[in-house]
Amino acid sequence: MFKTVGIYKNIKDPNAFEEYYQTKVFPIILSLPGVINIRVSTLIPTGQMDPNDDSVKILFETYYESAEALEQLMSSEAGKDVIQLILGHDLAEFESYIGIETFFEK
Repeated sequence: MFKTVGIYKNIKDPNAFEEYYQTKVFPIILSLPGVINIRVSTLIPTGQMDPNDDSVKILFETYYESAEALEQLMSSEAGKDVIQLILGHDLAEFESYIGIETFFEK
């Protein structure tokens, strides 16, 4: 399964960040062809990490039907518009990756 992973850290205003993504970004992404779903994880430091280190906060994973669907979306005008929504704010620091996911089950 193919996905994009967005890692957001140093979030300036968590409420504004959440509202921006839930009202502006997610509805558009979920309406695009080839997108299956978005998963959001709030990252909490483990006991082995410094509990005062809040540099990593949120992980967004957007899943796509195929590599081709992701490629078509990234090169489309709608995909470029979404990228501008994601990059066009100063609510948090952002890194993005493309992932190929493998599942292991018991």
